[in-house]
Amino acid sequence: MSCIRHTSALTLASLGMTLSLAGGAAFADDGISIGHDGAGRLAAEINVEQPHPIVPSVFPGIEGFATGEFGFTNVEHNEPEHGHFMLELSADIRARLVSCDEGIQVYNGLSVLAVGQEMNFGPPSFDYHPVFNIPVGVRGQVYSMTFVARDASGLYAESELIEITFFVNPCPADFNCDGAVDFFDYDDFVVCFEGGACPAGTTADFDGDSTVDFFDYDAFVVAFETPC
Repeated sequence: MSCIRHTSALTLASLGMTLSLAGGAAFADDGISIGHDGAGRLAAEINVEQPHPIVPSVFPGIEGFATGEFGFTNVEHNEPEHGHFMLELSADIRARLVSCDEGIQVYNGLSVLAVGQEMNFGPPSFDYHPVFNIPVGVRGQVYSMTFVARDASGLYAESELIEITFFVNPCPADFNCDGAVDFFDYDDFVVCFEGGACPAGTTADFDGDSTVDFFDYDAFVVAFETPC
């Protein structure tokens, strides 16, 4: 079964944006890096703060809130100090959806992934960006999904459960997610941008390009001055 009853059919025009990608990213490299540990078991490292924000959908045919920034990539460097190692080229990596909360779903290409179904990443190098979607979001509610990474080639054992969490951020300018856009949001963004504490689920990388710079500041100012 899929995680929610209501799903929206994607239009062909949205295919290029919503199909998950391998061999090259179209989004920021935020999400999960998959490698293996010293015992030959797949191991996943989550590279973003959780819960991860989901903003109003820009994908035609996908209602509510959606993000394509959260992806699955292969580990690119051995990190023996963390017990995390690069995958062999003969590996064939998949991620099986184990569970998810009511109200959230993930598009695997044109289809909504049902519990028990898999996303196929293939051999490294891969950079796979499905679209996570909350059609009707509740402000302040956290939505959870769990996956297991497995190797169809049999080289590596399955990973432990990988849990990722999301929350709805209906208006990006509402940086502190208190339900109002005001100068508290502006002040909180400036503090976050300058290296201070960020509100839960937020980041100074406002434009999602994996770099914190003045383009993020400009993007926030534009959002702040644009009514939601």
